[in-house]
Amino acid sequence: MPQVQNSGGPVLANAAVIPVTFPMPDGGADPLAAMADAFVAALPGTAFSRMAQEYGVQSLSAQPPIHSTLRLPATVDDALLQDQLPKELAGGLDGFRSPPAEALYVLFTPPGVTVTASGQSGCADFGGYHSAVRLSGSAKVAYAVAVRCPGGFNGESESDAITAVASHEILESASDPYYVLDAPAWANVDDAALAFGLLFGGEIADLCLNSLPAFYTPPDLPYVVQRTWSNQAARARQDPCVPAPTSGVPYFQSVPELPAATAVKLAGMTVDTAGLSLAVGQTVTVPIDLYSPTPTGAPWSLDVLPLSSGSVRWTLDQDQGVDGDQLHLTLTLVKKGSVQGEVGLEAIGVHSRLGDRDQIWPVLIETP
Repeated sequence: MPQVQNSGGPVLANAAVIPVTFPMPDGGADPLAAMADAFVAALPGTAFSRMAQEYGVQSLSAQPPIHSTLRLPATVDDALLQDQLPKELAGGLDGFRSPPAEALYVLFTPPGVTVTASGQSGCADFGGYHSAVRLSGSAKVAYAVAVRCPGGFNGESESDAITAVASHEILESASDPYYVLDAPAWANVDDAALAFGLLFGGEIADLCLNSLPAFYTPPDLPYVVQRTWSNQAARARQDPCVPAPTSGVPYFQSVPELPAATAVKLAGMTVDTAGLSLAVGQTVTVPIDLYSPTPTGAPWSLDVLPLSSGSVRWTLDQDQGVDGDQLHLTLTLVKKGSVQGEVGLEAIGVHSRLGDRDQIWPVLIETP
């Protein structure tokens, strides 16, 4: 399984989490502001607050909330936050105050405000993100944005979505706070698992968004939060997204046997990774090993998802199985495609399903 790597950047060992809410565009109060405050206030001492300890994040503390008087425009791009946040903090403007050590500001945007970043739009393309700004001298501050989506996001209701998204961004901000300013911290997977990082993201919460169920309500925290990736669990061949669900279908996975040193060209570099190399018209058969550390009680089903331009034909010799079975996936490259703008790559996902469990193992295909 993948292992998340530290690229040398710092973490927030004792993250000081500060919820920030804003008035709605018409000046009215955000109806979920009190819930956002209560969510952050409830985090310290919970199992969730210790989720990233293996990455050096020892604790989360809840700082007094900021109820900013700043009225955000109808559309807020991250460039505006990058410009405005240092001014607000330096001047103590609109309810902001000087940041404590290892500060992490969680900005809960109100209804009626659209957030954009890197050419993408909140709710349509993302539910939140995290970044950082540089203050005077060498001071840096991490911040996360939880976007308000009418009707909810990623299958969660509007109220559950903001805590689910905020939990995702808090863990990633704490374990990789300043990647836009300095070296990333826990931000990328090992080269062998390049497909996971490229297609799902290499940070500790990103890796678990495609392993369903991704969200849960902990017994010691009455809010929906996200499961997160554990290198320790992955090395032990257990469910890598922790905590593992205590009820329902146990963890299972379908793992393709791939050449370990496929040369993939990415951003002008060549990376040796687990993947395939196929010419147009070429066919290859890949063994798929089925694994579950605990019996699932029933076979799980398999199919293949296109994760890029869909230029691969496929067949499976069986469409279900259990731990210890080996299936065979036959692939034919129809034409050259691209993955996230990288021409000469294709991607598929070996997709496994049983009950409320849904797993995807991505496969990169280099197309010479």
